[in-house]
Amino acid sequence: YTGPVQVVRTKTHLLEAVSPFYGKPTGRFYYTSDSRFGRNYKRVDGAASHAQDRQRLEAVLANLPSHLEKGHPFWTSKLGTRWLQSNNIEETAKKQLYNHSDYS
Repeated sequence: YTGPVQVVRTKTHLLEAVSPFYGKPTGRFYYTSDSRFGRNYKRVDGAASHAQDRQRLEAVLANLPSHLEKGHPFWTSKLGTRWLQSNNIEETAKKQLYNHSDYS
């Protein structure tokens, strides 16, 4: 779906919390092996041994519709303006970008 935060995963890798809108354009990148639900995930942001996998996931995101970056026309539409006025961006970012301590 299109929204200000995106997540994409393969069997062995997870790229989550990608959100230029909330100031997190690179998100969090994990090696997951065959695990699910955060068990045994390992943060591999910037690890050369996982660079190709990250590039693949970034290519997937690049082929999806915009994830509502700050300059997206939605934010000047009636609905977007209403959303911005009704929500505290810092609080919303904390909720949407939250990383459970078990997943760190």
